[in-house]
Amino acid sequence: MFSGVTPLNIKVAGYSPALHQSSTNGRESADELRPADDLYAYVEHAFNHYEEVLVSTPRIWDWFKARKIDLTHPLISEFRLGFSDRSLCKNYGRDKGRQSDLVRGAWQRLGILKPSGYQYFHGDVVFPFFDGDDRIVGAYGRRVTPENRCDQIYHHHWFHGEATFFNRRVLEQYSQIVLCKSPLEALVLISAGISNVVSIMGLFSFGLAHMEELYKYQPSEIVLAFDNSDSGNHVAGMLAQSLSAMSLKCYRLNLPRNQDIGEVAQREDDLYEAFSKRLKTALPFDQSYENRLGEV
Repeated sequence: MFSGVTPLNIKVAGYSPALHQSSTNGRESADELRPADDLYAYVEHAFNHYEEVLVSTPRIWDWFKARKIDLTHPLISEFRLGFSDRSLCKNYGRDKGRQSDLVRGAWQRLGILKPSGYQYFHGDVVFPFFDGDDRIVGAYGRRVTPENRCDQIYHHHWFHGEATFFNRRVLEQYSQIVLCKSPLEALVLISAGISNVVSIMGLFSFGLAHMEELYKYQPSEIVLAFDNSDSGNHVAGMLAQSLSAMSLKCYRLNLPRNQDIGEVAQREDDLYEAFSKRLKTALPFDQSYENRLGEV
């Protein structure tokens, strides 16, 4: 839907579609990585490393806490959350033989390493996206420290397949789905105890694959929880019109003007109570073509 829109503070990378992909679903260790073209094994290895780094980096736990996300070991494990520091290639130097060359080469083909050899997600908290077979097919990276370069990139979108929703498994568990613009906002609600939450990678990342996924699971209600800004309302209106055409009922989460979920959370003590009330008072958002004609 917004395939031609890429805000200036976002970068997108991914794998080479010409490369073979197998259906392996295991969590291979470094010793088990084979010199074959099983790229999912290399994806798993990189994201296992990110997860281990996050677990052992207290300052990133503080970063989550400052955003009203109660980070726990079960939460990290459930969503395979991670953090990318400088250590991914520590054991795969250019002087360490053929296996190291194979690993670095695979990561470069996947887009996990840039052509220069630097990490794509360096300095980012990493939020994996999974497919129906629990394979990592995409990830959202959010930089956690101030960006000094002139291009000011704070968001990274990475793809190794058709990534749709963060926490997509709840689509088959709940009839009401809360749709957030990013995994960070989704985790604010999830850690507060509201489980029926999914997110896309960013405000302009919704596409045909997301529409097909929602049509497949047919939730009875979709609450659009985008920020109450001009861009947030514009995107929400377009989504509501498209979803209405598929007979999916939409609601709009009531947020203060020019604020998003993260900003609202900052001034609340009981997040579950605060957002539960807002969900109960979400307004019907009927953006059908016929209704828009009636407004003219």
